[in-house]
Amino acid sequence: MTVRIILSVPFFCLIIFGNLIAQRVEVKWGEDKDAAKIKASGLIGRDTSGFYVYRLNRHHDSYIRIDAYSLNDYNRQQTLHIDLPVLGKRATQFERVFLLNHHFLLFTSFLDLENNQHLAFASLLDKQGNYIKAMVPVDKIEDVTNHKNAGHFAFRLSPDSSYLMAFHNTPFRRYQNTSFSVKLFDASLNPLWQRMFRMPYPDEDFEVVTAIADNQQNVYMVCRHHGRGAMRGAEAGANKKYTLIQYSHLDRRLTEFEINLDSKWIHSARFSLTNDSTLVAAGFYSGSSQGNIAGTFLVRFNIRSGDVVNHGFEPLPRDVMIAVTSNDELLYGGLASFEMKHMLVRPDESIVLIAEKDYVTTSSFFDPYTGQRLITYNYHYDDVLVTSLSPEGLLEWARVLPKSQISANDPSLYGSIAVNQYADKTYIVFNDHPANANMVRQPGQVRTLSNYTRAAAVIATIDRKGKMTTEALFSSGDFDAILRPDFSSEHQNARQIIYGESSGKDKFGEIFYPEN
Repeated sequence: MTVRIILSVPFFCLIIFGNLIAQRVEVKWGEDKDAAKIKASGLIGRDTSGFYVYRLNRHHDSYIRIDAYSLNDYNRQQTLHIDLPVLGKRATQFERVFLLNHHFLLFTSFLDLENNQHLAFASLLDKQGNYIKAMVPVDKIEDVTNHKNAGHFAFRLSPDSSYLMAFHNTPFRRYQNTSFSVKLFDASLNPLWQRMFRMPYPDEDFEVVTAIADNQQNVYMVCRHHGRGAMRGAEAGANKKYTLIQYSHLDRRLTEFEINLDSKWIHSARFSLTNDSTLVAAGFYSGSSQGNIAGTFLVRFNIRSGDVVNHGFEPLPRDVMIAVTSNDELLYGGLASFEMKHMLVRPDESIVLIAEKDYVTTSSFFDPYTGQRLITYNYHYDDVLVTSLSPEGLLEWARVLPKSQISANDPSLYGSIAVNQYADKTYIVFNDHPANANMVRQPGQVRTLSNYTRAAAVIATIDRKGKMTTEALFSSGDFDAILRPDFSSEHQNARQIIYGESSGKDKFGEIFYPEN
């Protein structure tokens, strides 16, 4: 069964302006900094006893370190040194780790070129780091001939954490049709079912972006169509259509939803299960294949009946677009260099889409002493675009948060943003130039932050009606470390863990968001 959706463009757009209002959040952190020879790589999760962080020095290391921290004082309580499982004489490679039912669920992989295969394993550990189940095979990619084209694995938990899904794209093979595999396990790593899907699309034109598992053993594969001859690359490369494939294993039913924006191009999209019967797709569209943002779209599916509940498709207000770009760029379909970072679903099922201007420039000069031409790569993280869509897909408002960050020859760990949605308010946390504290922010007029050791942490608050204000997250003397926004993976909580670094040490804390 195929459901085709052709959306049309309305001729008007609603945007609401308002006065600035102050919003207060509370910030707490540990008194002492914790010595850290290995920087924190990511947050595993939290439970009633605390939160857990993993550290990986290099991607090919044979171990990971897991630290447990208290939620009372944010200081380290325990450190676990976890040796990764070994196959033959080589350690497997770290992929991901989850906190699941008071256990750690560790995923590793092993590239076996002697047998032309790429293997994935799952291991279950207790909170003391002891293996309960080790190296349970969860996926395999066959006919792998080299490490540059070995395919890749991904792992997802269902919303209630009762099911684990492992899936992969097969290695790229020109002139062959796309295929991918999905396997489902219970929380104890017992296999439930597996399925290989072979699609009627050439491998060079089709890509599985991600997949979602629900609480009833249904899976949803999100696929992009690049179009014949189109370049496969970053999301900004705009695609002609997306396909959502729903597979129900209980009744062996496959349903395909095609999202086609008529004459427009899909710049980026995110998908979310909002309840047991509804899946929402939302994102930005472009007016051309250049991949510039021109507007927003939303499609809401009833996954029980296979029907489209509603959809909306609207252009961005021209005054918002002109504020952050030039008229010349608008000729190429909209805002250039913006990358969609988050889709947040409010309790009333309205949607917040967040995009950031994220791009790289180069500069070069000739060294007369060595005769070499030296190139500097500059990584930019600039203005943030925030849009609000009603449950029906209408564009309620669009806001621009002016900012400017740059780092040279290395993507900065301290650039970009952290995001949270709580009690109908959207919060954006970022490092800023201190001179911007006492000025009215205007796109293109803020000072650029390049020296992150002098950064000031700032929080922007946007309420349900689009009223926005910015203020210091804390005074500069209270947190003598550089905030790492990318660490904050919690996006819709009353409390958000934060992490900072300073001189080889690190420090953890929390942001407490108000109820109203």
